[in-house]
Amino acid sequence: MRANTLKDIQFCMVAAACGVAIAPALADNSKSVILAPGYTPGATHFVEMNDEIETFSRGGFYGEEGVTRKSTRLRTAKRTVKNGKGAVAKRLELTVDRVAMFTETAAAPASFDSDVDDPTDDLDPLAVSLGPMLGKTILFDVNAEGKVVEANGIDDLYFAVEEAAAGGSLFVQLEEELTESRIRFYWNASHACLYPNRTVKVGDTWKATAIQPSIYQKDILRTYKCKVDSIGERGGTEVVDVSYEVAMKEADDKTPKARLFGMSISLKDGKATGKVTYDVKRGEFVMQTEDMELNLTAVADAPGPSETTFVETRIKTVHTMTVVTEAQRKAQRKSAEKG
Repeated sequence: MRANTLKDIQFCMVAAACGVAIAPALADNSKSVILAPGYTPGATHFVEMNDEIETFSRGGFYGEEGVTRKSTRLRTAKRTVKNGKGAVAKRLELTVDRVAMFTETAAAPASFDSDVDDPTDDLDPLAVSLGPMLGKTILFDVNAEGKVVEANGIDDLYFAVEEAAAGGSLFVQLEEELTESRIRFYWNASHACLYPNRTVKVGDTWKATAIQPSIYQKDILRTYKCKVDSIGERGGTEVVDVSYEVAMKEADDKTPKARLFGMSISLKDGKATGKVTYDVKRGEFVMQTEDMELNLTAVADAPGPSETTFVETRIKTVHTMTVVTEAQRKAQRKSAEKG
């Protein structure tokens, strides 16, 4: 597969899936709506999570001029909604339907996309590591506010990838996203935390918080400032557009952290801005885009006695969440195959 094919496919997919969502809305700023999760039991959609990541590191073995690396991670899950019991409002079944990744390596760029590449190809390191994710199901029991109260199936996903990747350097890149705390954040809290769970109108604001977990550094406390930008119709669908800003700082995290490639990592500062679109009829955020920047400091033991090496790293991430229908997902597959 050509190195740029994955990005071409992703661009076409997002344009096809989100074209309606990014068009200007016919605003009715006098309206007010309840902005809360209302997932419809029996409904099946596909949730696509895509991250475009640029990492710049300077110092230590990266040298004074520094090194820039780029990577892309795309994960799609088929989501089925079922009624919950007791304190559980809904059960969300998320079955991994697609995995794709582009990464720069010392030798050459590497890419894999399960929509077009063979996930059972044991000669392709990315296929070997990513392929086992396909078909694995995560169960989220969520409360009336849309927040996860119990999760199941994550261990099966984690151990399948760990065994296939044989604990190599590629697994180090994937391990964090496979932990329960990260999956809860990535697939739920990163957008569910934005629901104010009340009636809103244009101009209304509120604050929210979420913890962005890590196994390599202290967890990050994210504090959101949210604002309703517009309420209206887009393509015949009533939607609410919300923008937000995120301030970040290290949380009061006492959990011991692993050293990443021999380095201890801490957060200097971080920030993010984003937008979400809420489908009033379906009762959920169907689109999210977020630009995030983290500045980190890493400390590693140097060769000499009592010496240390400092590495500064800046990570810029463009994150997109898109919820598409079964028909749209089918069209994506066809587009990928033709690409």
